Amino acid sequence: MPSGRWLDTWVAESLAARLMGLAWLRRLPDSHALLLPSCRSVHTVAMRFPIDVAFVSWPPVGVAFEVVALEVAVPPLRVLAPRALPRCPVAAIEAGAHTLRGLGVAAGAHLSVEPGRSLERGHMFDTFTT
Repeated sequence: MPSGRWLDTWVAESLAARLMGLAWLRRLPDSHALLLPSCRSVHTVAMRFPIDVAFVSWPPVGVAFEVVALEVAVPPLRVLAPRALPRCPVAAIEAGAHTLRGLGVAAGAHLSVEPGRSLERGHMFDTFTT
């Protein structure tokens, strides 16, 4: 059962959505995030704010991701490609600075997933911390 701590998470499925990510946004609400499937590195070029990045197991096992690495408050104009990632496929979840840590996300934690509503460009789901 979800603990009540959740994020509305948009899935960047197209190449354009993956390249743009959160670039050019003025801010990201604390309750929102972006999931980049099959992603081992992210950039913060053209970002206007720092972000948290959780690298998670991909695809989810059942209805859960395992957090394999967490980077907090990555500033703009950076490229992040952690060397300590496991060889298995991973995805990246991006959220505003300190949002993920504030939800209790840490390496080794599990995030459960609940399907949400469909959107025109990608789809949403709720990511709950456990």
